[in-house]
Amino acid sequence: RKIHQLLRIILYIYYFCKKQTTYMGTIKIENEHSLKEAFRSGVNLFVGAGFSIDAKNKKGDKLPLGKNLALELCEKFDKKASEDLPRISTLLEKTNRADFYKFLIEKFTVAEFPKYYYAINKLNLMGVYTTNIDNLIPKIVSANPQRYLHNQAQNGIPTDCKAIPYLPLHGCVEDAEPNFVFDVVSLANIYNDASRIWSFLSHAVEQYPTVFIGYGFNDSSTIQALT
Repeated sequence: RKIHQLLRIILYIYYFCKKQTTYMGTIKIENEHSLKEAFRSGVNLFVGAGFSIDAKNKKGDKLPLGKNLALELCEKFDKKASEDLPRISTLLEKTNRADFYKFLIEKFTVAEFPKYYYAINKLNLMGVYTTNIDNLIPKIVSANPQRYLHNQAQNGIPTDCKAIPYLPLHGCVEDAEPNFVFDVVSLANIYNDASRIWSFLSHAVEQYPTVFIGYGFNDSSTIQALT
């Protein structure tokens, strides 16, 4: 049920951008006019794992959520079954980092996704922030000839009005030297270890309305940055 609701939100954006109302009526949204105005005047997106649930990798598999990813890692690396993703990630980070990262890159490199995801290119995006390591957002925005992503973690604050500030907070499969954040130590220390990067998020949410899609607010570092 939760997954279907997330897809309905994305579809809401899709039909909003196509200026159709047939789907909007099925979604109850408080202050809907304010949301529509934010879509036009400027809005941030913060997306979590639920945002990418309909994307598929090169093998045709949908991108797994946390518990399923943990189980897949246990099966792949012959570990006792566990749904504790930080725990299994900590073990693999220490004992088999190269193969662990290879698995993550193959699993989360997007090869196909439904066309309604392109709807976000119609929004006046002021920034995109994510805890996902997949490259769905880069794939979507690459189809927009008017805008491009500017990775703030690598390049700081953009000066070009066509640039969309983009911050993959836990790393991205497209990074030349990825440094994924899944293990216990990294999750615990990420805010203090990269406070400059997290300040970009803090500043962004102060400037513009932020729409959260598919994110459960389970990361203490994100909550700290937002508060």
